[in-house]
Amino acid sequence: ELFSDVGVFDKNFKNTILDDEAGTSIKNGSGSFTGLFKPESSLSKFDGKNTEGTWKLKVRDDWPSGTGTLNSWRLVIESPIIINWAPVADRASQDLYFSDNFDDFNDLGEAAFQGNLAADASGVEVDLDLGQEYFWRVDSLDPCDIVLGEADIWSFSTMDINDTNEAATNLVPADGAIDIGPNTILSWSHGFSAVTSDVYFGTDESPGYLDTTTGTSFDVGRLTPSTVYYWQIDEIDADGNLHAGAVLSFTTVIGEATEPDPADLAVDVPVDAVLSWTAGATAVSYDVYFGGAGAMEYMGNQAETTFDPCGLAYAAAYEWQVDALEEDGTTFAGTVWSFSTPSGQASDPDPADGAVIERTSKTLTWTAGDGAAIHDVYFGTDPDALQYQDSKTGTSFAVGIKGRPVPDGLAAGTTYYWQIVEVEGDGITVHESPVWSFSIPPMTAYDPSPADGEELASDAVVVLSWTAGFGANQHAVYFGEDPNAVADAVGAAPLPETTFDPGALEAGKTYFWRVDEENSAGTVTGDVWSFSLAEAEAEPEPEPVPNLLEMVVLLNTEGDLAGTLDTLIAAVTATDLAEGLSTDNVTVFAPTDDAFAALELTDENVGQLDLEYLTDVLLYHGTAGSLLAVDVLAVEQIEMLNGDIVYQYVGVLTDNLGRKSQITATDMEASNGVIHVINSVLLPELPPEPEPEPEPEPEPEPEA
Repeated sequence: ELFSDVGVFDKNFKNTILDDEAGTSIKNGSGSFTGLFKPESSLSKFDGKNTEGTWKLKVRDDWPSGTGTLNSWRLVIESPIIINWAPVADRASQDLYFSDNFDDFNDLGEAAFQGNLAADASGVEVDLDLGQEYFWRVDSLDPCDIVLGEADIWSFSTMDINDTNEAATNLVPADGAIDIGPNTILSWSHGFSAVTSDVYFGTDESPGYLDTTTGTSFDVGRLTPSTVYYWQIDEIDADGNLHAGAVLSFTTVIGEATEPDPADLAVDVPVDAVLSWTAGATAVSYDVYFGGAGAMEYMGNQAETTFDPCGLAYAAAYEWQVDALEEDGTTFAGTVWSFSTPSGQASDPDPADGAVIERTSKTLTWTAGDGAAIHDVYFGTDPDALQYQDSKTGTSFAVGIKGRPVPDGLAAGTTYYWQIVEVEGDGITVHESPVWSFSIPPMTAYDPSPADGEELASDAVVVLSWTAGFGANQHAVYFGEDPNAVADAVGAAPLPETTFDPGALEAGKTYFWRVDEENSAGTVTGDVWSFSLAEAEAEPEPEPVPNLLEMVVLLNTEGDLAGTLDTLIAAVTATDLAEGLSTDNVTVFAPTDDAFAALELTDENVGQLDLEYLTDVLLYHGTAGSLLAVDVLAVEQIEMLNGDIVYQYVGVLTDNLGRKSQITATDMEASNGVIHVINSVLLPELPPEPEPEPEPEPEPEPEA
């Protein structure tokens, strides 16, 4: 009996573990009895018993009307730990030493001595703790109990409880497994401290919760073929701690028919082909659909994995589909596959269609169409009126020789056309090939580049090129602007190349050129070709550069300085200096509105200053010439337009009164000078004292 009269008054048991080595008796525990407890009766009664068979747990309630539910229970059977060794032969007995302290082996090892064993003993059961290192030795003794050579000290360690794997392990199916059968049962090994497992399963990447079990396997029912499943096992220990497992996936066996033969999109499939496929893993029969492209029809249900369409047409496209059916009628629809049969026509013409050959005779060859018995040859210079030439059992036909078409040889500058009509063995079914062509090049040069009449860009760099005429080995080039002169020209030195550099050419002109071909028979005069260069585009007018006055207004209108130069503009407008800022070559140091405001001047009152003094102040902000910032920083003093001096040191200007002004923006170039912005007004002298206002006239005395 594990315990009795424990857990009364709604005190439930949750994650309760009964262990003989627990420190607390279950009788002294309290609900919900979570953790390790010693049962009332020792579990050691089962030591040495056969564990196979059916184990039963009986629960009895003392209260007749009491009810309860046993959600889960588990029996953990631990095998004893035995250390083993190979005894030395011909010895009387053995002494065993074992300890978790190496120092116990000193002083004859009395602290580690476990006892004397029989001579043939080869193992002994020991008690071990987790996370501990152990040392041991076995000495062999003669009949007089004399040690025959002290043995080596061995050691081993048990797993640290902190290194134990709390998550489920040995999960089957493994992550990423494929071809998993439909009746597969999930299985795993418990984590080190697990007492229950939460099972998650489904076709979503985040599988849903199914159940909690104390076991290490779970039947999720029949799996659907061709499906990816996801599952996860979370382990729960006796304290209710959850140790989450990773989400695994596996793919079930393929239910559809696969690996079609002919392969999907196959071409040149023999007209006597039999269709086949690889069976679906769970299929017992197949619905077959077959027909021309876009016109499949149901052909029936069958158990076999082959289908004979009983002959295919030449030059035809077909589609087919195989649906796999399970025993219960579940259908796995197949993919629509397609293939095409050979045309039955002759193919692979030689010369290739459109070829240019420098030959006066040629043997035409081709590849026979499937099923062809006879090849009817048609040949001529008019593709719409080819002449029948012969019926051949072979796949070649010569032209340009005596007794054959064009007996005097193929003519230069001529295109020839030919066609092969394949006749099957029945003498009725025919397959016409395309009409092919080949050309004999002309004796004259041809394919000019630039093309005849082509207009090129005004700045095109032109190198003339052409294709040599039939048999030509040298080429005389004539070039000019007069077409008649080019047409009548003679005597040019022949060149071996088929390119010519006419040199620099002028835009807006048309040029003419001619190439005469030299061959073993003499000179062949070429046609006059032409090309032209387009008129050159006019150079765009340069953007006008604003003068100093316009630049000040522009800076005050847009950009970072917008709205900061109103007072300066008002001051220039109030004097006669506007014309000079528009024409003279000057460098201007422009004070901002804040600089004027420090003198209590604004765009509204600056014009009220004495104009002679205001003009002198403005001239004290300019110097002759265009000085960029690098030029300003290179001098220590600058002579201003009013004749006075301003001192400069690392971008700071000092006026006659010792007042400092920092250059804050530089190098704004105008058409007649440069502007630099400063943060304080430069004063050549103090402003004049204002004239006193006149005394008011006394009011007349009223008449009596």
